[in-house]
Amino acid sequence: MIHEQEFIELKKKEREGIVARDLLDSLKIRGKKLRKAKRKEPEIQKMLQEKLKQDTIYQSYMNGTCMENAKFRRQYDVYVQKIEEEKQREAKKEEMREEWKKWKNSDELKEVYQEVLLDMIDEIVSCAEKALRNEKIIYKKTENFEYFEDIEEEPLDENNLEDFLRNFYSDWIRLSNFLMLEDFCGDEYSYETVNRMLSKSSKLSDLNETLDIYDELFDDLPLDDVPEDIFEEVEKRLSITKVVSLLNENPEYVDIAEKAKEIQKRVIEMEERKKYLKEEVFRSIPKDITELYPLARMMKRHFILHIGPTNSGKTHNALKALKNANSGVYLAPLRLMAYETYETMNENGILCSMLTGEEKISVQEAKIVSMTIELLNLDKQFNVAVIDEAQMLSDTRRGGAWTNAILGLAAKEIHICMAPEAEKLTCTLIEMCANDTYEIHHYKRKTPLVCDEEIFHFPESVRKNDALIVFSKAKVIACAAELQKKGIKCSVIYGSLPYETRHNEVKKFVNGETDIVVSTDAIGMGMNIPVERIVFLENNKYDGVVRRPLFPAEVKQIAGRAGRFGRYEKGYYNAEFGSFRVREKMEREVLALKQASIDFPTRLLSVKGRLTEIINEWKNIKLSEIFWKQNLNTMWSLAKYCENFTDDKKLVYRLATTPVDDKNDNLISLFQCMARDILTGKKLQLSKYVEHGKWLYVDEDSKIDILEYNYKIYDLLYNIFRKFSDGKELPEITKRKKDISAKISKILAAQALNPKKCKYCGRELKWNYPYSMCQKCHDSRYRPCLYESFCGDFEDDYWN
Repeated sequence: MIHEQEFIELKKKEREGIVARDLLDSLKIRGKKLRKAKRKEPEIQKMLQEKLKQDTIYQSYMNGTCMENAKFRRQYDVYVQKIEEEKQREAKKEEMREEWKKWKNSDELKEVYQEVLLDMIDEIVSCAEKALRNEKIIYKKTENFEYFEDIEEEPLDENNLEDFLRNFYSDWIRLSNFLMLEDFCGDEYSYETVNRMLSKSSKLSDLNETLDIYDELFDDLPLDDVPEDIFEEVEKRLSITKVVSLLNENPEYVDIAEKAKEIQKRVIEMEERKKYLKEEVFRSIPKDITELYPLARMMKRHFILHIGPTNSGKTHNALKALKNANSGVYLAPLRLMAYETYETMNENGILCSMLTGEEKISVQEAKIVSMTIELLNLDKQFNVAVIDEAQMLSDTRRGGAWTNAILGLAAKEIHICMAPEAEKLTCTLIEMCANDTYEIHHYKRKTPLVCDEEIFHFPESVRKNDALIVFSKAKVIACAAELQKKGIKCSVIYGSLPYETRHNEVKKFVNGETDIVVSTDAIGMGMNIPVERIVFLENNKYDGVVRRPLFPAEVKQIAGRAGRFGRYEKGYYNAEFGSFRVREKMEREVLALKQASIDFPTRLLSVKGRLTEIINEWKNIKLSEIFWKQNLNTMWSLAKYCENFTDDKKLVYRLATTPVDDKNDNLISLFQCMARDILTGKKLQLSKYVEHGKWLYVDEDSKIDILEYNYKIYDLLYNIFRKFSDGKELPEITKRKKDISAKISKILAAQALNPKKCKYCGRELKWNYPYSMCQKCHDSRYRPCLYESFCGDFEDDYWN
């Protein structure tokens, strides 16, 4: 039945298009000009409706008699067959994608890659020798050798010779430098490696045939997993002495031959130091990783695991134990969740403080603290602890905080709330801690969650208590603006919205001041918001690397927010496009987590050497298969800057662990300004940093983007002043943050958000229009002949 309705709707739109084009052609034949027709658009639309009423084919679609037509029925059967075939193909592809995702992070792929490399050693060395002896070398230069980012190319000369030789054997860059030489560089090597991997592994070949993963393999070869024996074998055949000798034979480098010999000695000394550092780091990491947490190992801890889907009451039950504790801590992934728990506790007469990186609220005599998980002090003991959203422990950027808490939290009773896919991995971590015990409580949703059978059309199908899901802030604003123009009041939620404002937007919805919510996937974690139906207006998202379909776990996390217990009998989910794919993902079992992320161990700060050097060596340490190392890109970059001013490794570490967006130049500039003052012994001055960042000034007319950006700036200021000052400026920073948040709330309360507009003519566009300029402006710039076509322009107006 659903397919019938969908097919009829498609045929209706198709027929509307045919009738509209015939009408437009007839108007054009009678000499109607573009601008005249534009002025008479309502009249033309009325004519179109009359034409449709007279069109027997269109009317058969309207009254459903079309299904009695044999030709139409055959077309419908073909349509259904195609849908079923597409479903099967997509199901197979999705199964293969999950298999590829699982296999990509397994040892099997690494083993295939390493076997291929071993086969290629002779070619690697031969090509490197040839290039060093005969070719003009292009040096791939980067300051971040740990992650091989921000690469610059420059010809090898006397100015960068020492840098080239010094980094020739830097960790996995040793091999990369061989590969970046003239005849055996970058793309050629990667293509050859991928081809050999596909030939060697039939499984990899099958995955490539179905998913076309060739480019993904090409772009993401696991160069950090080059086996040590390859390094050793290549280094034997191509030592630094041999490299210098080959350069001496190269006619391109006659002028720098002597300098190369001078540098050689220093480079060899540096290599010896690196070997020493590597041994020290290796010696500092115990074979049993749980020994990194001595206080927890001295205790007998008992874990209560609360496992269930969203809206199953697991966190609610876990917090019951915390309310009765003599001392306790609630650990959340988001400051909004920490704030909600702090607020709920105090409203119920239980004294509770709050601590996040951006705010501290101390309540006298409070024995319970609600905090973001990264701020957990493993040297402090508690009676009861609650760790929320523990499925985050596999996250590559933040997961180490959950692993630290599970392995190292010093509490007698620990409650862990998680999605089902985290159960096995969490149990494995607890079992690694010899003295600890655990029990498991499984939860089911308190209200059924079902697929809404209604075909959804935006905005006609929007109803009260809906949450509409899109995947960017710009689309949230544009979608909400389109609804507000129709008189529908909206709350908006997205990641960069200050948490006070986000909290206020939720309250407005709860209190009935707004009718619906328009949100990104930020609604999926910890948002206690009573919506009846979740509607995916998009089912693809950009994850910071690529635009991809939603994973089943993401769909379940978001859709699970529908149907709060006690308010609705059921929760519903739907999608404007690809609803059957959303349904399939809801029905599919989510793959269990395999690896836990682990953060940089602080005990390595006792190793002699610079923090960046220690991070590099930590990265090369082999751990148990159950762990992967947390991404330390930002920490490494910040530490690299700080090391220009001091050798105090612990101070550098405190600065480098400050949360800051390293892709935002203004935030980095402000961080460097403050870090420089701290490292050179100067006093932190708020007025100076406000002056340093002219962008900090806001006024009554400031737009949301500017206000949100300023909020991020003050978040950074708060973090730095909290850690490195006497705290006198913190109230002023907090006040300014609240002022900014209030301004944003005021803008949102006006229910007059700006719709998406063409950047050239200002014409309003649909919320999901994919381009920044309208078709008319595009045609006038790139296709002037089409711009003159009344038909093309009018269709743009009509159909969009």
